[in-house]
Amino acid sequence: MLRSIVHGTLMMALALAVGCDPGSDSQEGGSSTSDGGSEAPALDEDELTDRIAAYAEDLTRANAMSRPSAHGLAATVNVHVTPIDLAAYLGLDPAQVATGSPEFSPAVLLVKEHLDADGAVSGLTAMAPDAASPNGWWWARLGADLRIVESGQVGYCVSCHSEVQTQGWVYGVAADNRN
Repeated sequence: MLRSIVHGTLMMALALAVGCDPGSDSQEGGSSTSDGGSEAPALDEDELTDRIAAYAEDLTRANAMSRPSAHGLAATVNVHVTPIDLAAYLGLDPAQVATGSPEFSPAVLLVKEHLDADGAVSGLTAMAPDAASPNGWWWARLGADLRIVESGQVGYCVSCHSEVQTQGWVYGVAADNRN
């Protein structure tokens, strides 16, 4: 698992070092370049799925209490973030959209845990950096079995998060509900 995380971090650092712009206006999923010559490293969905599946052990829960789901995919949700990125994530106030993206690590992973009315996990949604995407993020919805149901530029994810594109496409956790 650690090898996968290190590999993902190195791949994203390489993408940034060769000039791939996560905020590129490119509409193609295959590459995003600043010099027109080299392609961004391909996103490894299998590696991301492994990282997402280990969210409960490897990520830190950002909210103190679960909150109602905004999408109807669950009764309530919890948000988990890579530990190194927790402070940047908690710096976002969902009640006040900021200008400027938080400074996340290249290996940031955000996982929203969907809970049913009894509090059991019924699925997940996730975000991870993708230098080749038009908005800089890869999005996914996973079922309770932790298999990907939808991934890439998932319409309802992008649509909802476009409201906070000025702050890096990421919502935060209300100040009174931070862990």
